[in-house]
Amino acid sequence: MVRLLRRLMSAFPGLLLPLTVSGEVIHEPLWVENLSPLAQLVALPSQRSADIKEGLSVSVHTDIATHLVSQASERERVFFDGETQKQSVNLRWGLSPQWELSAHLSSIKHDGGFVDAYVNRWHDFFGMSDGGRSTLPEDQIRFQFDGIEQQSLLDRPVSGQSDSTLELSYVAERQQALQIAYAVGYKASNGSSERWLGSGAEDLYGVARFSGAHQGDLPLYWHGQFGVTRAGESSLLGAQQKDWFWFTGLSA
Repeated sequence: MVRLLRRLMSAFPGLLLPLTVSGEVIHEPLWVENLSPLAQLVALPSQRSADIKEGLSVSVHTDIATHLVSQASERERVFFDGETQKQSVNLRWGLSPQWELSAHLSSIKHDGGFVDAYVNRWHDFFGMSDGGRSTLPEDQIRFQFDGIEQQSLLDRPVSGQSDSTLELSYVAERQQALQIAYAVGYKASNGSSERWLGSGAEDLYGVARFSGAHQGDLPLYWHGQFGVTRAGESSLLGAQQKDWFWFTGLSA
Protein backbone atom coordinates (compact mmCIF):
# COMPACT_ATOMS: atom_id res chain seq x y z
CA MET A 1 0.00 0.00 0.00
CA VAL A 2 2.86 2.41 0.84
CA ARG A 3 4.53 1.68 -2.50
CA LEU A 4 1.23 2.30 -4.29
CA LEU A 5 0.77 5.67 -2.59
CA ARG A 6 4.34 6.69 -3.41
CA ARG A 7 3.76 5.86 -7.06
CA LEU A 8 0.50 7.81 -7.10
CA MET A 9 2.10 10.85 -5.48
CA SER A 10 5.06 10.77 -7.86
CA ALA A 11 2.77 10.43 -10.86
CA PHE A 12 0.28 13.05 -9.63
CA PRO A 13 2.17 15.57 -7.45
CA GLY A 14 -0.96 17.67 -6.88
CA LEU A 15 -3.13 14.90 -5.48
CA LEU A 16 -2.73 15.86 -1.83
CA LEU A 17 -3.21 19.60 -2.36
CA PRO A 18 -6.54 21.21 -1.38
CA LEU A 19 -9.37 20.35 -3.75
CA THR A 20 -10.29 23.25 -6.02
CA VAL A 21 -13.16 24.05 -8.35
CA SER A 22 -12.82 27.03 -10.67
CA GLY A 23 -9.92 28.29 -8.59
CA GLU A 24 -11.82 28.04 -5.29
CA VAL A 25 -10.89 25.67 -2.48
CA ILE A 26 -13.38 22.95 -1.53
CA HIS A 27 -13.57 23.13 2.25
CA GLU A 28 -13.91 19.64 3.71
CA PRO A 29 -15.20 18.90 7.24
CA LEU A 30 -13.03 17.17 9.82
CA TRP A 31 -12.86 13.47 8.96
CA VAL A 32 -14.68 11.41 11.61
CA GLU A 33 -15.61 7.73 11.58
CA ASN A 34 -17.52 5.61 14.08
CA LEU A 35 -15.03 2.90 15.08
CA SER A 36 -17.31 1.06 17.49
CA PRO A 37 -16.64 -2.66 16.86
CA LEU A 38 -20.19 -3.23 15.60
CA ALA A 39 -21.09 0.17 14.11
CA GLN A 40 -18.01 0.20 11.88
CA LEU A 41 -19.28 -2.98 10.20
CA VAL A 42 -22.25 -1.12 8.65
CA ALA A 43 -22.00 1.22 5.64
CA LEU A 44 -22.49 4.58 7.38
CA PRO A 45 -20.57 7.11 5.23
CA SER A 46 -18.52 9.85 6.85
CA GLN A 47 -19.42 13.46 6.23
CA ARG A 48 -17.75 15.25 3.35
CA SER A 49 -18.29 18.28 1.17
CA ALA A 50 -21.19 18.13 -1.26
CA ASP A 51 -19.03 19.73 -3.95
CA ILE A 52 -16.66 17.85 -6.26
CA LYS A 53 -13.81 18.60 -8.64
CA GLU A 54 -12.87 17.10 -11.96
CA GLY A 55 -9.85 14.80 -12.01
CA LEU A 56 -8.32 12.41 -9.51
CA SER A 57 -7.63 13.16 -5.84
CA VAL A 58 -6.39 11.03 -2.95
CA SER A 59 -6.70 11.48 0.81
CA VAL A 60 -5.23 9.33 3.58
CA HIS A 61 -6.66 9.05 7.11
CA THR A 62 -5.56 7.40 10.35
CA ASP A 63 -8.11 6.91 13.13
CA ILE A 64 -7.81 5.36 16.59
CA ALA A 65 -10.45 4.64 19.23
CA THR A 66 -10.30 3.02 22.65
CA HIS A 67 -13.38 1.10 23.80
CA LEU A 68 -14.97 0.26 27.13
CA VAL A 69 -18.66 -0.62 26.80
CA SER A 70 -20.74 -2.98 28.92
CA GLN A 71 -24.48 -3.03 28.24
CA ALA A 72 -27.18 -5.66 28.62
CA SER A 73 -30.87 -6.04 27.85
CA GLU A 74 -33.36 -8.90 27.82
CA ARG A 75 -32.38 -9.82 24.26
CA GLU A 76 -28.66 -9.13 24.06
CA ARG A 77 -25.44 -8.20 25.84
CA VAL A 78 -22.36 -6.41 24.53
CA PHE A 79 -18.94 -5.98 26.12
CA PHE A 80 -16.13 -4.13 24.36
CA ASP A 81 -12.70 -3.60 25.90
CA GLY A 82 -9.85 -2.85 23.53
CA GLU A 83 -8.57 -0.51 20.87
CA THR A 84 -9.27 -0.09 17.15
CA GLN A 85 -6.91 1.50 14.63
CA LYS A 86 -8.03 2.19 11.07
CA GLN A 87 -5.95 3.25 8.07
CA SER A 88 -8.00 4.56 5.15
CA VAL A 89 -7.35 5.69 1.59
CA ASN A 90 -10.04 7.63 -0.29
CA LEU A 91 -9.84 7.83 -4.07
CA ARG A 92 -12.11 10.40 -5.74
CA TRP A 93 -12.45 10.76 -9.49
CA GLY A 94 -14.45 13.68 -10.81
CA LEU A 95 -15.83 12.44 -14.12
CA SER A 96 -17.39 15.84 -14.91
CA PRO A 97 -18.44 18.99 -13.02
CA GLN A 98 -21.54 17.07 -11.81
CA TRP A 99 -20.49 13.41 -11.50
CA GLU A 100 -17.92 11.76 -9.24
CA LEU A 101 -16.91 8.14 -8.60
CA SER A 102 -15.11 7.39 -5.33
CA ALA A 103 -13.66 4.39 -3.50
CA HIS A 104 -12.89 3.92 0.19
CA LEU A 105 -10.19 1.32 0.96
CA SER A 106 -9.10 0.56 4.51
CA SER A 107 -7.41 -1.81 6.92
CA ILE A 108 -8.29 -2.33 10.58
CA LYS A 109 -6.37 -3.50 13.63
CA HIS A 110 -8.11 -4.63 16.84
CA ASP A 111 -5.88 -5.14 19.87
CA GLY A 112 -5.40 -4.21 23.51
CA GLY A 113 -3.83 -0.89 22.63
CA PHE A 114 -1.58 1.19 24.86
CA VAL A 115 -3.67 4.03 26.32
CA ASP A 116 -5.48 2.36 29.25
CA ALA A 117 -2.88 3.47 31.81
CA TYR A 118 -3.01 7.09 30.57
CA VAL A 119 -6.81 7.12 30.61
CA ASN A 120 -6.88 5.74 34.16
CA ARG A 121 -4.41 8.40 35.33
CA TRP A 122 -6.49 11.11 33.69
CA HIS A 123 -9.62 9.97 35.53
CA ASP A 124 -7.74 9.69 38.83
CA PHE A 125 -6.17 13.14 38.49
CA PHE A 126 -9.52 14.88 37.95
CA GLY A 127 -11.48 12.58 40.27
CA MET A 128 -13.71 11.43 37.43
CA SER A 129 -15.63 8.17 37.20
CA ASP A 130 -13.95 5.66 34.88
CA GLY A 131 -16.98 3.42 34.35
CA GLY A 132 -15.17 0.47 35.91
CA ARG A 133 -12.17 0.66 33.59
CA SER A 134 -9.63 0.54 36.46
CA THR A 135 -11.03 -2.81 37.68
CA LEU A 136 -10.16 -4.52 34.39
CA PRO A 137 -6.75 -5.68 33.14
CA GLU A 138 -4.98 -2.92 31.24
CA ASP A 139 -4.54 -3.18 27.47
CA GLN A 140 -6.65 -6.31 27.00
CA ILE A 141 -8.72 -7.11 23.92
CA ARG A 142 -12.18 -8.57 24.39
CA PHE A 143 -15.11 -7.86 22.09
CA GLN A 144 -18.17 -9.93 22.96
CA PHE A 145 -21.72 -9.94 21.61
CA ASP A 146 -24.32 -12.34 23.04
CA GLY A 147 -27.76 -12.50 21.48
CA ILE A 148 -30.67 -14.92 21.70
CA GLU A 149 -29.34 -17.10 18.89
CA GLN A 150 -25.90 -15.58 18.29
CA GLN A 151 -22.65 -15.39 20.24
CA SER A 152 -19.57 -13.65 18.83
CA LEU A 153 -16.25 -13.25 20.63
CA LEU A 154 -12.90 -11.69 19.76
CA ASP A 155 -10.21 -12.09 22.43
CA ARG A 156 -6.97 -11.90 20.43
CA PRO A 157 -5.30 -9.17 18.34
CA VAL A 158 -6.27 -9.19 14.66
CA SER A 159 -5.56 -7.01 11.65
CA GLY A 160 -6.26 -6.99 7.95
CA GLN A 161 -8.31 -5.56 5.12
CA SER A 162 -11.77 -4.29 6.02
CA ASP A 163 -14.83 -3.85 3.83
CA SER A 164 -14.40 -1.51 0.84
CA THR A 165 -16.95 1.01 -0.43
CA LEU A 166 -17.77 2.43 -3.87
CA GLU A 167 -19.86 5.59 -4.26
CA LEU A 168 -21.36 7.54 -7.16
CA SER A 169 -22.21 11.21 -6.48
CA TYR A 170 -24.17 13.79 -8.46
CA VAL A 171 -24.06 17.54 -7.73
CA ALA A 172 -27.59 18.85 -8.25
CA GLU A 173 -26.98 22.43 -7.11
CA ARG A 174 -23.78 24.49 -7.10
CA GLN A 175 -23.88 28.09 -5.92
CA GLN A 176 -21.30 30.12 -4.07
CA ALA A 177 -23.21 29.84 -0.79
CA LEU A 178 -24.80 26.39 -1.22
CA GLN A 179 -24.00 23.04 -2.82
CA ILE A 180 -26.38 20.06 -2.88
CA ALA A 181 -25.41 16.53 -3.93
CA TYR A 182 -26.97 13.08 -3.95
CA ALA A 183 -25.04 9.82 -3.79
CA VAL A 184 -25.55 6.06 -3.78
CA GLY A 185 -23.00 3.67 -2.33
CA TYR A 186 -22.17 -0.03 -2.20
CA LYS A 187 -20.13 -1.75 0.53
CA ALA A 188 -18.44 -5.01 -0.41
CA SER A 189 -17.92 -7.89 2.01
CA ASN A 190 -14.18 -8.38 1.56
CA GLY A 191 -13.30 -8.06 5.27
CA SER A 192 -13.22 -11.14 7.52
CA SER A 193 -16.32 -11.36 9.72
CA GLU A 194 -14.68 -14.02 11.91
CA ARG A 195 -12.01 -11.48 12.88
CA TRP A 196 -14.47 -8.55 13.19
CA LEU A 197 -12.86 -6.81 10.20
CA GLY A 198 -16.02 -6.88 8.10
CA SER A 199 -19.71 -7.66 8.38
CA GLY A 200 -19.66 -10.62 6.00
CA ALA A 201 -22.47 -8.97 4.03
CA GLU A 202 -23.00 -6.39 1.30
CA ASP A 203 -24.68 -3.04 2.11
CA LEU A 204 -26.32 -0.33 0.00
CA TYR A 205 -26.96 3.28 0.97
CA GLY A 206 -28.31 6.56 -0.36
CA VAL A 207 -27.38 9.97 1.02
CA ALA A 208 -28.13 13.65 0.41
CA ARG A 209 -25.36 16.14 1.23
CA PHE A 210 -25.41 19.91 1.73
CA SER A 211 -22.51 22.35 2.05
CA GLY A 212 -22.53 26.10 2.47
CA ALA A 213 -20.60 29.16 3.57
CA HIS A 214 -21.26 31.45 6.54
CA GLN A 215 -23.13 34.56 5.41
CA GLY A 216 -20.89 36.91 7.39
CA ASP A 217 -17.24 37.78 7.03
CA LEU A 218 -16.00 34.82 9.08
CA PRO A 219 -14.33 32.00 7.10
CA LEU A 220 -16.78 29.38 8.36
CA TYR A 221 -18.33 26.56 6.34
CA TRP A 222 -21.00 24.03 7.26
CA HIS A 223 -21.76 20.56 5.97
CA GLY A 224 -24.77 18.32 6.52
CA GLN A 225 -26.05 14.97 5.35
CA PHE A 226 -28.88 12.52 5.89
CA GLY A 227 -29.45 9.12 4.38
CA VAL A 228 -30.48 5.51 4.77
CA THR A 229 -28.55 2.22 4.64
CA ARG A 230 -29.89 -1.21 3.71
CA ALA A 231 -27.61 -3.65 5.54
CA GLY A 232 -27.09 -7.24 4.45
CA GLU A 233 -27.43 -10.14 6.88
CA SER A 234 -24.27 -10.23 8.99
CA SER A 235 -23.09 -13.49 10.48
CA LEU A 236 -21.73 -11.49 13.44
CA LEU A 237 -25.08 -10.03 14.49
CA GLY A 238 -27.52 -12.81 13.67
CA ALA A 239 -31.28 -12.41 14.12
CA GLN A 240 -30.95 -9.24 16.26
CA GLN A 241 -29.66 -7.21 13.34
CA LYS A 242 -31.76 -4.39 11.93
CA ASP A 243 -32.07 -4.25 8.14
CA TRP A 244 -32.50 -0.46 7.77
CA PHE A 245 -30.44 2.33 9.36
CA TRP A 246 -31.14 6.05 9.14
CA PHE A 247 -28.23 8.42 9.68
CA THR A 248 -27.70 12.17 9.76
CA GLY A 249 -24.95 14.62 10.64
CA LEU A 250 -24.01 18.30 10.77
CA SER A 251 -20.54 19.81 11.05
CA ALA A 252 -18.74 23.10 10.54
